[in-house]
Order: sequence, then C-alpha cells, then structure tokens
Amino acid sequence: MNLPGNSSKRTSSLAIVIVLFFAAIVTATARISLAATTNSGIVVPLYTYPTDGSWTTVINTHKSYPGVPIMVIADVSGSGAGSSSDSNYANGIRNMQAAGIQVLGYVDTLYAGRSISAGKTEATNWWNWYKVNGIFFDEMANSGGSESYYSTLTAFAKSLGMTYTMGNPGTTISTSYIGTVDSIVFYESPGLPTLSSLSSYISGYSKSNFGYIAFSVSSLNTSFEVSSSNYVQWLYITNAGGGNPYDVLPSYFATEVAALGLGTTTTTTSTSTTTTTGSTTSGATASLSISTVNTNNQAMTGLYIESVVDNTAGSTVASGLYTTQTLTLTLGHSYSVTVDDYGGNFVVGANLGTFARTSANGGGGT
Repeated sequence: MNLPGNSSKRTSSLAIVIVLFFAAIVTATARISLAATTNSGIVVPLYTYPTDGSWTTVINTHKSYPGVPIMVIADVSGSGAGSSSDSNYANGIRNMQAAGIQVLGYVDTLYAGRSISAGKTEATNWWNWYKVNGIFFDEMANSGGSESYYSTLTAFAKSLGMTYTMGNPGTTISTSYIGTVDSIVFYESPGLPTLSSLSSYISGYSKSNFGYIAFSVSSLNTSFEVSSSNYVQWLYITNAGGGNPYDVLPSYFATEVAALGLGTTTTTTSTSTTTTTGSTTSGATASLSISTVNTNNQAMTGLYIESVVDNTAGSTVASGLYTTQTLTLTLGHSYSVTVDDYGGNFVVGANLGTFARTSANGGGGT
C-alpha cells in the first residue's frame, strides 16, 4: 500500500527492600517485571504541512518522554522531496531535529519500478534542501529480485551524509531483503498484528530490522504495544483511517509514546510493601529466591544482581550474581536487593517488599 504520504551494557538498577519475618524456613520470591527492550520507538508518518499543529504536538510529546525515540516521515509532494525547497518544511524539519527527533524523507519506489537514478535524485534533494536524517522508501518491492535496488539506494543515501533508511513493503517479504535497508515495515494494515505473527516473522533476526504500522485501531492497548516492542524497533498505531490515515495524529498519541517510556523513566514508577511476621528464633534462617520475568510473566534469567545488602547488619551478603538465585538469609533482618537493567531490558516493579526506580547508576531504582 502506498502510504499517503541489543546492547550488552548493564545500565541501571532497582533495589527491593524486603524484611524477613518468618516463623519457619520459607521461600520469598521477588519477581521483577521487565518493560520493553532496546529502546523501541515510534515512527510517525506525518503527512501534514509543517505549520499544522501536529508538528508541534510531536515535538512537545517527545520533550515529555525524551527517552522514547521518535522518527518522523515527511512527504512534500506525495512521491518525494518535491520540485524545489519549501522554507516551511526546512524550518519544521530543523525544529524536529533540534528536539532530538529523526526525520526521514519520503521516496516512492513503485515496488522497484522507479529508476534508481530517480531515487537518487529524490535522496539528493532531500539532503540538499532539508538535511534529513534518512530516507523512507515506500512501496518497497515485496517479491525477490530487487535486493540490489534497495541496497544501492541505501548506500547512496548514506554516501550523502544520511544515516538511516527504512523500507515499506507493508507486508512480509523475503528475508533476503533484510539488510538492504536499516528497517523493514513488514505490516501496514488496519487493525493490530498478532504477537505470534510478529514473533514468527522476525525469528532468528534482530528486532532492529523491523517495524509495523497499524491504522484504524479505535482504542490503544498499551499492554499489546509494549509486548509488541519486543519484536520491532519501530511501531506506529493510530485510530485514524480512511483514504489517508496519516494526515492527523492518533487521539491517543501521548499515551502511545508514554507506554514505551515506562522502561526509561528515572522517577519512581511504583512502590509496594510486603511484610510477613511471626515469632523468630535466634539464628533462624529463611530462603530468598530472586527471579526475573518479562511483561508476559515469562521467566528471564541472567540479569545481574548487583548486590544483596543486609540493612539490619549493615553489610553486603552477596554480589556479582545473576538471576535466578536462592539465598539463605537471617530471619528478622531487612534486605535490599539491587538488580541491574540489562541493555534494553528495564526493571519496573517487584512483587515483594518496596520498589522504586531512581537516576542512580545511570537510571534505575533504590
């Protein structure tokens, strides 16, 4: 359809404060929830004129949630950069970029039916007139045989100084196209894709290669949105439909951006306290199991346990471990368990003790 227009670095942490008051040896499992992975972002086909309020809305929304990447697709003519520079587009694109938003210039490739020289001309005009960050190749070929067409255009765009290309076949295509552009929009349809279809298509590949666009979605399911971001780098969901679902922002745009920001906020996101009391015996112990799960409640192992601190004794009793771990601790003592975020996996809650995120250690929780 012609559009109208894993990092391995540990970055941040949480700490769970748990008071062990048990009458016998028991297991207390701290299950830590994880949000969306690897900073998935929102790609906005913004086919409105730059003086329209939607451009300001995108900028202001990004300022409210700066941890969520936003990429805007601009389309001057319906097929590309137009016949001459437009000062309003130049100013609008500069304002987007100044706010930390990447801008892609729209180029219709007609399923590789448009000549490579024409594609290069469009890319050159986008660069010379607007200094966009990259190119959005719409109507990408969806059958094999045109891989070199897109890899050639990608290489040319980057030779000019651009850094990113995205192709939109709007449907699943041969995996031979992976790498010919930086990201492929393999779903552009009314309604949401299924999580199983997303998982199946990207199997064996990094999610950085993929994106999806869903229109005519009357209400936003943020749980689905966050879950789907485990499979794609870029997504866009809108309640707009009709002939051009991209001439207006979705009514829930701010909520859509905020949902992906849950994993990057540096303020307190949730607090819960669980205390079990009973008579204790001097020297008695209890077992504490520290495990991690994703937003689908599926186990995730290997997250770094930075420290387990006995707050009562004022000492660190364990460090340098990885989930899942079971520790034997002293009854009646209070413990702080610190688990680092990992790459794009963000710790957002716990089912035992108190929990909060903080800006410490690059952003996390204490």
